[in-house]
Amino acid sequence: MNVDISADPPKRKVTIVRVAIVLVVLCILALPILRKKHDALVDICSSDKGDVQTTLDACDLLLDWAVFNPAERSLAYRNKMRLYMELEDWEAAKREADLAIAADPESEVPLQWKALVLMRTKDYADALVTIETALERAPASDYSLEMKGKLLRAMGADDQLHAYFANLEKTYPDRRWIKKTWGSHLIEDKLYDQLLDMTVEGIKRDPQNNGLIGYYYVACLGLGPHCPPLFPERRKTYPELTCPDAIAQLGEDLDFSEYLREFEVQTVNDLFAQEIRWSKYQIRAIYAGQSIALTGGDPSRAAERFILVSAVFDCVFPEKYIYPLRYVGPQGDDATMVWAHYFTPPLRQNLLDLAHFYLNEPGNTP
Repeated sequence: MNVDISADPPKRKVTIVRVAIVLVVLCILALPILRKKHDALVDICSSDKGDVQTTLDACDLLLDWAVFNPAERSLAYRNKMRLYMELEDWEAAKREADLAIAADPESEVPLQWKALVLMRTKDYADALVTIETALERAPASDYSLEMKGKLLRAMGADDQLHAYFANLEKTYPDRRWIKKTWGSHLIEDKLYDQLLDMTVEGIKRDPQNNGLIGYYYVACLGLGPHCPPLFPERRKTYPELTCPDAIAQLGEDLDFSEYLREFEVQTVNDLFAQEIRWSKYQIRAIYAGQSIALTGGDPSRAAERFILVSAVFDCVFPEKYIYPLRYVGPQGDDATMVWAHYFTPPLRQNLLDLAHFYLNEPGNTP
């Protein structure tokens, strides 16, 4: 029996499983390349440098094939929105903002961005509705809370603005930006009584918030003798400092050698006693500088020097200090009247109270 061995061997069948294995291997090998391409597109799309159209193209390519995560897609749309804002193409910016919201509807962030676009185009009412929706998503978001305040200000809703910040201050007493922002608005509107209430409570609750000291000072400048003291109950505990001792100590802290030679005197006490007009001019300037250091810088560091300078001021001006009328002006407008309160006894005493508080209260030094 002859066996035909010339026939071709049977072909192997390519199974679906083998094809799938090959595809998986290829995908695994391609993953690093795809990831690298993805990361490069993300970097370009997020960049604020380079050609705008190139960046927009990168964002579009990223959205077409490389981004499936809702938050990441939303970010790509927001980056496009930012680019269109740079081009002042406001309709395109609004369109991208809506796409960002649709891509990640549970997040407050794209709503915040849309509110920003609407604010730039002065669509304040729509922006306010949008930021209110963002606050529904995240009620405690600082960005949304601050944006709402900006919108109320832009809309001229001043009464609503101050009521809003008063509620914020009670709800979030430890968020310093609220007091800072509200304080600026109160100063602009010259609502010194409200400014004083906010700062006094804030200082007692948060003595380390140095910014409130400046606001308290501005409120007292505006209110003049009507500014109430912070810590009147402490005044009986202040150590007494005689005029000779205070002036001598000031001479040790500051360099008066040039003036001692000029006026041919031996001691700073002699200088202040002999040159009355000079001493009044000097102590006013020194006191003004120390007031700024106390209320505009670190009060715990400036307190001791301020107490000393304040004592010397009382020695040079034992009588009630009257601000020179030529500085006030004939009309008595708000700005000049504020400066007329600069050296009044109530304000100087209140600042002295603050200085003693920061010098002696435990825990007030950083």
